[in-house]
Amino acid sequence: MHLGYGRNINKAIEKLNFAKPQIIDAGRLNGRPFFNLAGIGFDGLVSNLRKGKQAGFIPYFMESVKAGLQYQSKPVPLKPMAN
Repeated sequence: MHLGYGRNINKAIEKLNFAKPQIIDAGRLNGRPFFNLAGIGFDGLVSNLRKGKQAGFIPYFMESVKAGLQYQSKPVPLKPMAN
């Protein structure tokens, strides 16, 4: 949503037809680029449990409950990115 395209496909396509390139923040985690967010810890566990499963709030909520029952936190060292 940051780019302002919204969820209306026809309006998004219309905006894309006249869009100008712009620089946005991006990151890399384990060699894979990401542009919105990268989850580690609890949200990363929920994301892994969700792979290939039905979309929607209720299935996501149920996987979150399941993850909450099995989640154990771990220390995660972070290194600054080189420019």
